[in-house]
Amino acid sequence: LFALDRARRHIQDDTLVVVEGYFDTIALHQAGIANTVATSGTALTADQAKLIARSVTRVTLTYDGDQAGQEAMMRSLAVLLAEGLEVAIVDLPRDDDPDTRVRREGVAGWSARVRDALDPVAFVQRHILRSADAAAGRGNERALTAIVDLAAEVREPVRARLLFERAAQVLGFPASVLERAVALKRTG
Repeated sequence: LFALDRARRHIQDDTLVVVEGYFDTIALHQAGIANTVATSGTALTADQAKLIARSVTRVTLTYDGDQAGQEAMMRSLAVLLAEGLEVAIVDLPRDDDPDTRVRREGVAGWSARVRDALDPVAFVQRHILRSADAAAGRGNERALTAIVDLAAEVREPVRARLLFERAAQVLGFPASVLERAVALKRTG
């Protein structure tokens, strides 16, 4: 668990930055980005997401750019969306992490990354297209499946509908197809 209560006192707006490790948190705090917490190398849990949702409405999620960090962001994204939070993803290159990024580029560089943050659908598509299945021509199919899995966790109908519409734009499938796939997934 991370020290959300301590961070709550420092949140300047309703956005919380969630990173993987202590060094990432320390570097961002030292750069003046005090509304940062770490999962400390463990999976983000539903209980932690509930704590976050009691304090903020938006999360900027950024883990290491390596494969493990990307996979952890996919799992964390689902947990945060299920809790009704708005999530933006700062997607870093494979050999980068928030600690080195903010030390190298400072707050201005970090702010630029946040401005260019991806929405959940764009992140899922980018993440899937990096995988081996994308090389085999199955990228859009896997991205669609991942979006359906995410949307099935979203309990708020309006948020789910927005996710369907954005996925339809990005993936080129009608929102009604995505909505039907989610309904089928929810009913088994």
